[in-house]
Amino acid sequence: MRRGLAFLVVLAGCGSGDAPPAGPRLPPAVLLMTWDTTRADRLGCYGDATAHTPVADALAARGLRFERAWAAAPITLPSHATILSGTWPVCHGLRVNADAAASPAARLLQEALAERGFLTGAFVGSFVLDARFGLAQGFATYHGPPVGVPGSQAEEVERPANDVVDDALAFLATAPRDRPLFLWVHFYDPHQPLRPPQRLLPGARDAYAAEIAFCDEQAGRLLAALAPRDPLVVLTADHGEALGEHGEATHGMLLHDATLRVPLLLAGPGVSHGVVAAPVGSIDIAATILQALDLPATLLPDQQGRSLLDPAGADRALLIETRMPWQTRRWHALDGIVWQGWKLVEGARAELFELAQDPGESHDVAVSHADRVEALRARRAALAADCGSAWAQARTPDADELVRLAALGYTGGAPAGTDGSLLAAAPDPRDRLGDVALADEALELLRQGRALLGLDPGSGARDEAAGRERLAAAAALLEGVLAGNPEDPTAVSMLGLVRLALGNTEEACALFEQHAALAPRVGGTRFNLGLCHAAAGRQDWAEQEMLAALTLEPRMLPAALWLADHAEREGRRDVAAFWVRHALSAGGADAAQRAALSARAASLGPAVPAVPGFPATDLRTARARAEGRR
Repeated sequence: MRRGLAFLVVLAGCGSGDAPPAGPRLPPAVLLMTWDTTRADRLGCYGDATAHTPVADALAARGLRFERAWAAAPITLPSHATILSGTWPVCHGLRVNADAAASPAARLLQEALAERGFLTGAFVGSFVLDARFGLAQGFATYHGPPVGVPGSQAEEVERPANDVVDDALAFLATAPRDRPLFLWVHFYDPHQPLRPPQRLLPGARDAYAAEIAFCDEQAGRLLAALAPRDPLVVLTADHGEALGEHGEATHGMLLHDATLRVPLLLAGPGVSHGVVAAPVGSIDIAATILQALDLPATLLPDQQGRSLLDPAGADRALLIETRMPWQTRRWHALDGIVWQGWKLVEGARAELFELAQDPGESHDVAVSHADRVEALRARRAALAADCGSAWAQARTPDADELVRLAALGYTGGAPAGTDGSLLAAAPDPRDRLGDVALADEALELLRQGRALLGLDPGSGARDEAAGRERLAAAAALLEGVLAGNPEDPTAVSMLGLVRLALGNTEEACALFEQHAALAPRVGGTRFNLGLCHAAAGRQDWAEQEMLAALTLEPRMLPAALWLADHAEREGRRDVAAFWVRHALSAGGADAAQRAALSARAASLGPAVPAVPGFPATDLRTARARAEGRR
């Protein structure tokens, strides 16, 4: 089964691995560890002499290190969907964070293993992988950060690796020792914002390196607990981090190796020792685990990966893509392929890199190698067309989710219509990266300004003059972005929030109207419009917008509570009771809030059976009113 692997392996000089067993063996456990936002070249086993990653290095020393491994997308949710399904994002349909979820039709690795008797558990570090996005199916236990209401004490959007491991260890303590185990553990720590333990900073190259060292340390705790089970271990990342290369500060906008080359280590029973030089992808992980367990690949009938325990060879073609430029900026999406030592990236124009000769991807040779561009383009089209059943289902991020995503650095909202891959007139993200830096700076100024004005829970000391100064600076930056791209949905929405915080309600309303036209599926924009109209004294218009917001996203707790408060102020206690009960039934409140809502519902008395205009049958009502006003 594994004989062909010898053709791909160059024995490493960092130690000897365990000899493989004489025959197939079912490992007592499988551990899949994904470290978010981790570049391969920041681990010691990949050549970083300054890295403090002894646990990862030890895995590489006793198992396989894949020298050239690519993620399918530089975004958390799409990349993990590919890891767990073995299918490309273009096929499974989860192509950005939050605006789609895996449907019950999805066939994921953990489901296949659960059917074969495996106890399955997942412990993730970020809201981006919350169970609502569909990857929880097939896991008997699925734990992420506690999600309450933004601003509440129960609200978290990420949790540190030590908390994730504590959670996983508690699960392991009660897991039957005679039952096969599949465990997925995700560390979010290397993602911005960086907050490593202070004790790790003195010996680290930078805060990013300290976060990776922390992940390594916590991985050691987990592996020590699993050691009696002799697990098969897969360690990888969902994507890397640009760290300023090619003008990109973080990730998601471009398709360079800085954000797509990831570590991939495989160690455990029956795994050889060495370095695999052939190109591989994170899409291959599911097939590899199935073969290592001696389970048929047909358990994932639509998978497009290939087992890393079989020869891959230089002919391996890997699809890469990002839809984040379109989702957040209304820039052209990027598609690409890595094949036979070349990388093609296409947006509004094509770029071609010969990776062996130009590993830094600094010399675009598309013009001089037009025939190579066409060959890669045809190969990509063939692979993208070879899909099974798509299983993503569209969803609408609500206002709460947009707040949480913004806290993690994901701003904007999905615009209407095409995904941006065919719009030649759309700006190319490779030409507009300066806008990202300006918007990021404006976002931080907006956060500071709101805190200084006391507009957020737990804001601390107030300083109105300083707060308004920071908001004015944020507005100036965003106006500069919009001067070059008036339809940038992120800048439009953020400028609306700045104007609203400054009390410029009419300007804020106009900006949120513009954003609603650009991104009509974002319920949070309708909620913001409602706040604008309420601040301007137009309570009836505000009510209509809140109804529209809840039609788009029924779980939007702030909108339901606004409507309850509004109805109670007007003496419509039965309508207020309706909205309080709606907030209770829709979910999204933590235990303390549910108790408070239950008490309030009891005090309000009977509720009306229905509220006229909800759910709205025509979301254009408030829009027509706004157009008439102008």
